[in-house]
Amino acid sequence: MISWRRTFGALVIALLFVIFVLPVLSADADAVTPEEDLRGVWVSTVLNLDYPAQGTTDAAALRQEIDEILDRVVDLGFNAVFFQVRPSADSCYPSEIFPWSRYLTGKQGLAPSDDFDPLAYWVQQAHQRGVELHAWLNPYRITKYGATEYAALAANHPALLHPDWVIQHTDGNYYFDPALPEVRQLVIDGALEIVEHYDVDGIHLDDYFYPGSDFPDDASYARYGGGFANKADWRRDNVNQLIQDLDQALHQADAGISFGVSPAGVWENKSSNPAGSDTQGGNPSYSKVFADSRKWAQEGWVDYIAPQIYWEIGHAQADYKTLVNWWADVVADSDTKLYIGMASYKSATLATDSVWYGSSEILRQLQFNDTVSEVDGEILFRYGLLEDTPGMDGMLQQYYGGNTAQQPNGGSDSDIVFQDLGGAKWAEEYIYRLAELGVVNGVGQYQFAPAAQVKRSEYLKMLLLALDIEIDHSARTSYEDVPTNQWYYSYIATAEDLGIVPAAGGRFQPAVNITREDMAIFAANALTSAGITIPASAETLTFTDESSISAKGKDAVQLLAQAGIINGYEDGSFRPQGLATRAEASKIIYLLRVLYEQALPAAS
Repeated sequence: MISWRRTFGALVIALLFVIFVLPVLSADADAVTPEEDLRGVWVSTVLNLDYPAQGTTDAAALRQEIDEILDRVVDLGFNAVFFQVRPSADSCYPSEIFPWSRYLTGKQGLAPSDDFDPLAYWVQQAHQRGVELHAWLNPYRITKYGATEYAALAANHPALLHPDWVIQHTDGNYYFDPALPEVRQLVIDGALEIVEHYDVDGIHLDDYFYPGSDFPDDASYARYGGGFANKADWRRDNVNQLIQDLDQALHQADAGISFGVSPAGVWENKSSNPAGSDTQGGNPSYSKVFADSRKWAQEGWVDYIAPQIYWEIGHAQADYKTLVNWWADVVADSDTKLYIGMASYKSATLATDSVWYGSSEILRQLQFNDTVSEVDGEILFRYGLLEDTPGMDGMLQQYYGGNTAQQPNGGSDSDIVFQDLGGAKWAEEYIYRLAELGVVNGVGQYQFAPAAQVKRSEYLKMLLLALDIEIDHSARTSYEDVPTNQWYYSYIATAEDLGIVPAAGGRFQPAVNITREDMAIFAANALTSAGITIPASAETLTFTDESSISAKGKDAVQLLAQAGIINGYEDGSFRPQGLATRAEASKIIYLLRVLYEQALPAAS
């Protein structure tokens, strides 16, 4: 099991064994197996996002959905499920404190048939499959639909039993007041109820704490805020008390329980706090929801922290790598584990020109996680959208299937299969090698679309990735048609800074399909930027349509043609304004990668 406190007594015995017995054993004894990284997925009940598909009291239907989800979880390679048992001060198990969730049965307070206990079944079936089951709670939220939902609360709801604990926010929704000691105890009692009655592997809180800076809690501040310089510090202290008290209570009840929080990915921006990350925006948890998640990790009040880093690699305002590294530094000198919350839900987009389309961005992020020693695993949000993402199932099966603590997946023995390469056999090697490197990806499960055309922004990204050119997220582009909020912004800005694309302003046309001539120009410039020299050749290659190649393109085409990286057609033409296919681009990018790898020893 991944939980590290569950067998405290056994660890003491093991320590005595190491001290007194191990020295007399053979020096050739096998090494201890490394702990397995967590591979988690969130299963949401709120709004029936993941489970159940619709509220029902039918125990057989509820049970069947659990079986289907867990079977698929195992098939995809996950080893932990974070199941939302309390979406809105309610319960997906028989509770003495909270009413049955309306998301579970269709009406708050209504129990499933046959005395069915969903949480007990989740735990039992998960453990039978070798999967951890963590109970996911939302601590303060009561409603998502304001007064209408509040009026329909079950008679035994704590909000109705204790209306003085409740505040209606400016957005119309109702929340328990985080300042009240009674509310803290309510949250703690609800968590203890789970730990004392179910063999869950962990208690998990998400990123919802204070709903905003305009939360109308002046009365509570007047009553409890003495000694604090401002309301913000007081609010953070209220949440800090909850986290610290919950940690102590849970581990007194079960020393082996895993307690953690999944806060917003940005704690605070460096521009607002020198300890913050080099990011801009991101709804920082420290100042927006008053959650000092950095402190929790450093103080050891949580067993793990799982920041929701829901941006792509290369994002101009909140780069994935920047944030992972920042959180790695946060936990570096602590015993707190770091799991990365990942936005796999974004990969369900239907926009084929999005950096998130398909599975390639999540794959790149998983591969990056493996390079950061402080990262102990990840949690993907969320289960239900995985099947809506082209290629995601196959990627996860491949990646998690060969990615164990003993043998991290380096991508060299890939099982990637594209079934539509029959007309592009000549490009198979190039495509598969680049797919293993994470430079290219499919457009659907088992599909590569080799004859499809390549956009200028897509080709540029492939080029930079293949040559390991570091993306400068502080770079700015002069192109007027490259918005800062687009995935390709930092790629184009970096390329402009390095001279790979001209620093001429105007329009880059990122969504326009790239021509063969521009493909050659970008490639030649990238080689120069990377310090890679192609030996000059006395032979001059000619094309029947050479006069159609622009002056700036002739040198690039000639250079790459002499090196065998680019070539013409059987009729002797080059077709500079022809549009490059994915197969053609893959060949060029792969051959450039080979040149780059050959140059590495000389460059070192």
